[in-house]
Amino acid sequence: VLVLNEGQPNLYIHAAFRTYNGFRLNQGTMADFPKDRSQYNLVILNGVTSISAALGEKMAEAQLEGQTICIFPGKTTNIQQLNEGLKLLGDVQITGVDTTVQTASLLQQGSVLVKDLFEKIPDNVQLPVANWHYTIASGLTANQQSVLGFRNGDPLLARYSPSVGHLYLCATSADLQSGNFPGSYFFTPFLYLMATQSGGGSVFAVTTG
Repeated sequence: VLVLNEGQPNLYIHAAFRTYNGFRLNQGTMADFPKDRSQYNLVILNGVTSISAALGEKMAEAQLEGQTICIFPGKTTNIQQLNEGLKLLGDVQITGVDTTVQTASLLQQGSVLVKDLFEKIPDNVQLPVANWHYTIASGLTANQQSVLGFRNGDPLLARYSPSVGHLYLCATSADLQSGNFPGSYFFTPFLYLMATQSGGGSVFAVTTG
């Protein structure tokens, strides 16, 4: 797993992969997006407030190769700097910022991140709360699936499949100032499944029946 940080490394992402044996976690900056991505199951962009056209093109190439990318954006008033790179990945764009505190009300049971977590979704499962979130719009070619979403239809965490690889885009930052998603039950298993579903051939156990 490669984590590219715009600012300081994220303690919650670091702790998530320290929980499971078998993961190697490398840290870097946005300038370190690798040319050879074959060794990585998952590339995470953490706290990013600007995705340049050059970085967007590198990510688009990685998507064509089947790479899984997850973006936890930083909070910025200049969302155009994020959209510049997002538009190269597919028909996805940030349209604004919602500063209302909201609790997620949708958990997509058919998502690959969710369906193996529970034998049955508990009726009283506590979904994450976001103190603010970006509003995200996408076209049909982006193939959006909301993994976690709000009552008004906005996604909190969504998966996009505009090409061979998968893009996971969180609508808020992965810190407790932005909400409790990083401290929730779902954060670590979701990152684990993003990494294990992509690429690698080191499968030691599978679910049967």
